[in-house]
Parts: sequence; C-alpha cells; structure tokens
Amino acid sequence: MVSDEKGIVFIANQSGWRYRELLPISVEDRADLLRTRQYDKKVLSPLRSRVMDSFGENSHLSRVEGPDGTTDYLWQSLPLPDENWTLHLLRKPPTSSEDIRNAGLAAAGIWLALIFLALFLYQRWRLARLRERNRDELERLVQERTRDLQTAQDGLVQSAKLAALGQMSAALAHEINQPLTAQRMQLATVRLLLDQGRIDEACKALVPVDQQLTRMAALTSHLKTFARKSPSGLRERLDLATVVDQALLLLDPRLREEHIDCVLHLSRPAWVRGDAIRLEQVLINLLRNALDAMRERPSRRLEVRIDAIDKQWRLSVKDNGTGIAEENLASIFDPFFTTKPVGDGLGLGLAVSYAIIHELGGQLTAQNHAEGAVFWFSLPNDFLEA
Repeated sequence: MVSDEKGIVFIANQSGWRYRELLPISVEDRADLLRTRQYDKKVLSPLRSRVMDSFGENSHLSRVEGPDGTTDYLWQSLPLPDENWTLHLLRKPPTSSEDIRNAGLAAAGIWLALIFLALFLYQRWRLARLRERNRDELERLVQERTRDLQTAQDGLVQSAKLAALGQMSAALAHEINQPLTAQRMQLATVRLLLDQGRIDEACKALVPVDQQLTRMAALTSHLKTFARKSPSGLRERLDLATVVDQALLLLDPRLREEHIDCVLHLSRPAWVRGDAIRLEQVLINLLRNALDAMRERPSRRLEVRIDAIDKQWRLSVKDNGTGIAEENLASIFDPFFTTKPVGDGLGLGLAVSYAIIHELGGQLTAQNHAEGAVFWFSLPNDFLEA
C-alpha cells in the first residue's frame, strides 16, 4: 500500500485498507483536505497499530487492528521523496522451522506430562486399593486369630478349673464322707429314741443331721457351679468379698485339715464388674499356691485382704511360706512355668489367672515379703449403689 505525505493510504491491494490514517492528522491538515477536496467525501479512519519489535528505521514488527482483525505484521516502509509518498509492505512473519520444532516439543512435553500424571494417579489409586484390600485382609486375619485365641483361652481356663477340682476331690470326698458316717450313727440314735417313744429327744437329734445335710448341699451345689463353663466376656456386678467366701468354702476341708490360721480383712461390699466364676478360679489358685508354699511350715498363717486403693479394690493373698526365688519372679506368670515337683502341676494356673485378671482390666502381681510371698490384683471400683 502507498500513503501520502499526511500518512493517508490512498493505494492498497485490499479495499479495506484504503483511506486509512497511518498518522494522526492535525486540524490544519484536515481543514486543507476539506478545502482541496483531495479525497472528495471519503471517510478517513485511523489504522491503529502498536510496534512490538523494531529491526531498523523502516522495518518493525507491529500488531495492527486491520479490517480482518488484529494481526501481527512485519511492516517495511520505503520513502519515495520525489512524490512525498511512502511505500508500505505488510506481511505476516514467517514461522521458522525452529519455532515449529519448539512448538512441537512443547506440545509433546505437555502430552508426556499429562500421561505421566495419569500414570501417577492410576498408580496411587492402585496402591490405595491394594492397601485397603490388605487392611481388610489383615483385619479379617486379626479377628480370626483373636477368636481362635479366645477359644483356646476359654478351653485353657476350663481345663485349669477342672484340674483344680480334681486336685481338691480327695479333700472334698473326705469332707462329705465324714458327715455321712456321723449321720448314719445319728440316724441309728434317732431310730432308737423313736422306738422308746422319746419323740422330743429324737427331734433334737435330727437338728445336727439337718445342718450337715444343708452344708453338704451347699458345697456340692457350689462345686457344680464352679465346674460350669462361664460365657466369655461376662461382665456382671458382683461383690469381691462374696467371691472370697465361696472360694474359702471350697477350700475349707483343706484349711481345717492342715490347721491353717486364716485371717480375713475384707471390706464389704466391694463392688466390681467381672465374672464371679473366673474370679473365684483365680482366688482358689492363689490360695492353693499359698497352702502349697506353707506345707513344710510348723505354723501356717494365711491372710486375705480387700482394700480400697485409688478408686479400685485390691485383693491380696499373703502367706508365711517359702517365698519366691528372685530369679523366678520375672517368669512366674509364663505358661508352663512351675517350681513344683513333676506331676504336681502343669504350670498353667498362674498364667490362666493372669490372663483372666488382664481381661477384666486389672493386673496380677507377685512379690516377696519378710515372711513369705504375697499375690494381689486390683479391679476398678463400681461406685453404683447396690
């Protein structure tokens, strides 16, 4: 295209570029154009452009708001001084092969980044699914093993309980046999009194028979209850002192036979949450161990205490026996650990007792004192009113 000395394009190869102002026209020049009617009544409009880069006095890269929209052009000008015209050549800047290559590399880089991002997200999703599946499998295995261990522990508790009953059977048989013999003699006396018509004396003679039968019935009834397998996880409200009473009832034949001085300091009531049968099993095991430890002592003293300590009830069994060797204190609650002669125990009593107390939220502890050993355990105090 060609512009005159005022910067007005009057020749262009496209009509939309013709009669465009390349430079601002002063008021005097615009008045002169109207006076001379150089372009008749053509409407002149500015051609807005902004130089982006300059390559010399007459060559630059410009962004032009042309008839077809805003476009970047390589603008080259050639002055024609004889006519006071200027020749303008506008062409779009060619895209170099390096630009094409760079654009291709950039596009490829973007695609690769997207692919790697997709792979990364997919891998994270797979790992998350795998971890979730492994966690579910682990939870299932833990629950299965827990059930197996609970079943094994329940069986072990029941076996230890029956073993304790077996070891007490001789003393219990003696305890029952003696009253039966006495009752046979008393019944013979009653029969003789009845034959002689001495009714009142016969009734009085039946009183001790009734007392002995009542005691034997209570003993056998409690033996049956003790041998029963209690449900796992049972939590009932019970008086710890009553548990002591029932355990001493079962061991009463041995206590009297071995002339044990039994001293009780029991706080009543001592309310806790637990399984009465299992707690009784623990206490019987502790009492029997104490009696075994005092077997060779000429004077035997057994002390059972229930004390309130820091919102808990502590039950302790203290003896004046041989005590526990220091090297055995750390292993005394291990399964199958025993210091008794072969055939006199499997070493499961204390291990089972420890597990029962731990399951109820307590801890079984042992230590020596000046005259023997003491075992104790603590359980949370249940403060509700009876």
